Amino acid sequence: MSTVSGVSHMCGHDGHTAVLLAAAKWLSENRDRVRHNLLFIFQSSEEDLPSGAQILVEQGVMDGVDAVFGLHLYQPLEKGKIGIAHGPLMSTADDFTITIHGKGGHGSMPHEAVDPTYIASHVIQALQAIPSRQMDPREPSVISIGHLAAGQAYNVIPSTVTIGGTFRTFSEDTRTRLADRMKTVVEGICTSFGGTGTVQIGWGAPAVVNDPSMTDELEKILGETFSKERITEMTPMMGSEDFSHYLDVAKGSYFLIGMGGEKSAYGHHHPKFDIDERVMKDAIESFMQIALTFEK
Repeated sequence: MSTVSGVSHMCGHDGHTAVLLAAAKWLSENRDRVRHNLLFIFQSSEEDLPSGAQILVEQGVMDGVDAVFGLHLYQPLEKGKIGIAHGPLMSTADDFTITIHGKGGHGSMPHEAVDPTYIASHVIQALQAIPSRQMDPREPSVISIGHLAAGQAYNVIPSTVTIGGTFRTFSEDTRTRLADRMKTVVEGICTSFGGTGTVQIGWGAPAVVNDPSMTDELEKILGETFSKERITEMTPMMGSEDFSHYLDVAKGSYFLIGMGGEKSAYGHHHPKFDIDERVMKDAIESFMQIALTFEK
């Protein structure tokens, strides 16, 4: 939600802030029941590059942390369910900008130009062949185009075209190979048509890969707090989360509090998205019980 009309992230992070504040308040008021030193980290600038989590890690916030847990209020998961993962849960999230330079000209004389829009059409087709034909099919990967900008006049061939998108996977090796293959493909196609092409990579969040032993402990705590029937193992998804930067420093596990239903009928980032505040109680209780009973 947002106090600014027409401006909102619409993902539920306001709910996450409220959940952690409530858990921190209760735990600070019951310090005699807490056996561990606790650090509360609020999500900051998840969507930016570099992300808030990456900056916090670089500033030393995670120094001395032995275990880390995080959660997300999650609309695709049925209300009442709690999603866990013994391993990969969310993918990497990297972006790219492709700039294709040709030679502008008039639409009536394409032979005197080097048309970057025509080159771009071949580049876009070729990019889709990288995950499907050049990556190991046993290792999920995706390349998606979200931005395409060319000229402004209908009868003028522009000199430059830009393409923007994202590529995602769960493997660091595949992540690197995707970037390398994109550069090779773009440069090769552009050169073959008499133009030039460059690829700029914006390295984002690594994959969220939960530690299996930490997830075992989390599953035990949540099962005893609620019920085992409410716990479900999640299929890895191509969405991303910069909590992964914390997992690069300390063992931990990220989990999801389901809120799908009548109150939360629209997905994250939809203009009508709304959180079901009734599930925040379970989220608060989850953090409290983790703080009170975590043993490893």
